[in-house]
Amino acid sequence: MKQIIKFTAFFLIAVLLFASCKKNPAITPPPDIPPPIINNKPPVANAGADRTIILPNDSTEFSGSGTDPDGNIVSYSWTKISGPSSFNIVDPNRAVTKIKNLVAGVYMFELKVIDNDGLTGNDMVIITVDPAVIINQPPLANAGNDQVILLPTNSFELRGSGTDPDGWIVKYEWRVLAYFSQIGQYDSLSYYTATAKVLNLKEGMYWCTLTVTDDKGLTGSDLLVVRVVSPNCPCYPDPCDAFGDPCDPWDY
Repeated sequence: MKQIIKFTAFFLIAVLLFASCKKNPAITPPPDIPPPIINNKPPVANAGADRTIILPNDSTEFSGSGTDPDGNIVSYSWTKISGPSSFNIVDPNRAVTKIKNLVAGVYMFELKVIDNDGLTGNDMVIITVDPAVIINQPPLANAGNDQVILLPTNSFELRGSGTDPDGWIVKYEWRVLAYFSQIGQYDSLSYYTATAKVLNLKEGMYWCTLTVTDDKGLTGSDLLVVRVVSPNCPCYPDPCDAFGDPCDPWDY
């Protein structure tokens, strides 16, 4: 009987211990899992190379672009940072667009790009607009038509003129180189007016050069040849030469 009681008591104790283990199972905590690391990189904007244009050309092109190493570009925006107020960007929200109505000066524009995660990148471009290059045109001189004068008339009048397409004439100058054929002698005269009278002529050749100067310092020239001939000269309309060949004014 005692053995039965012992066995029963042992059995009850074993059942109680088993039930106690079922009610309080061992809990193993899960391992620590670190949150994911997000390292989004910003986009890179490229506004293109700086450039210079010369008026009257008043337009150029924006050649922008954008790249994103871990996404894509979702918007572009051009804005002026500094420079004259006159300009017109055809489409400021496109990477490549035209800009018009520029005036002389230095402009700085910024290109801003935004990626699909909302990060931004920007770049600058400088556009220099130079004023128009004005090429000064030289003046035109008019010394008049060549003349033949028969002695005893011994004077002639220089009647010159000058025009300037982009200014005005500020100076006239006559240079008269005379070869007196009958005496084989040269002489030189100068006058500083558009018109001048040459007196006391001798038979010979007169090379009259008119030079005009404009308001910017450029010059223009023209040549007038006057022949003064004796009425009995067989070489008319050239003057006679008393030396060698009478009809060769260079033979002296």
